Amino acid sequence: MEANTETDHAEFLWVELNEAAAAQLDAGRFVVAAEKWQEAHGIAQQFEENDPRIASSLNNVAIAHRIKRNFAEAEQYYRHAIVSWQAASAWVDQMQLAPRARSSLFHLRMERRHKPEYRRIALRKYQAVLPAGCAATHNNLAELYHAVNREEDAEPLYAQALRDRSEAMGADEPTTAIIRENAKTLGAQTADGSRVHASYHTMDPGTFSAQATRKRWIIDQPAEFTDEGRLMAAILLTPVLDHGRLPSLS
Repeated sequence: MEANTETDHAEFLWVELNEAAAAQLDAGRFVVAAEKWQEAHGIAQQFEENDPRIASSLNNVAIAHRIKRNFAEAEQYYRHAIVSWQAASAWVDQMQLAPRARSSLFHLRMERRHKPEYRRIALRKYQAVLPAGCAATHNNLAELYHAVNREEDAEPLYAQALRDRSEAMGADEPTTAIIRENAKTLGAQTADGSRVHASYHTMDPGTFSAQATRKRWIIDQPAEFTDEGRLMAAILLTPVLDHGRLPSLS
């Protein structure tokens, strides 16, 4: 994935807009969040075919439609996002792997000698984390069904989202906990017949920029994304919606 000045600028703007949208969502300014996600989706059209950030943007536009109560459009965009996440596997197979600092010259020589095997090992790691993005979309589509009383449709999607997110990111990851709590509230009611909402209220998808330099997802001067950074931006900037935090649709 070759460097291009215009694309480089677009990549940073895409992150800025998505992080701002997530902050607006968490603050309850849903309409502003929707506008920023729609702007970011326009920028994502510049990215390479099957880039996982395209899947992320499709998911986030779906959230924008969900906020505006355009339910049919939201469902359509979520489903497009799922297809796009699946297609991103081909993009991961072609990732350019940035060199890593090694603890000794021995390790560096071994990596050069066994470069194809090191590449296969590294790509397996990235293929293993990719389903975390699709899990977010499965959760969000389930949340849409949950909100419009299509609970039979929501249940298997929550289950798949929980399984895939747990395997990719860990059972104790905060966003995994959101999915778990969402699923628990399906069909649940209080004594007076009102719905029970999730009690776990953290919606933060993870701040990509706070980790990017330290984890070398962005390198060099002027700054440039690595392919690992592109993948992690897609995953971390795809919100896992907390059903209890969004506006009531009833």
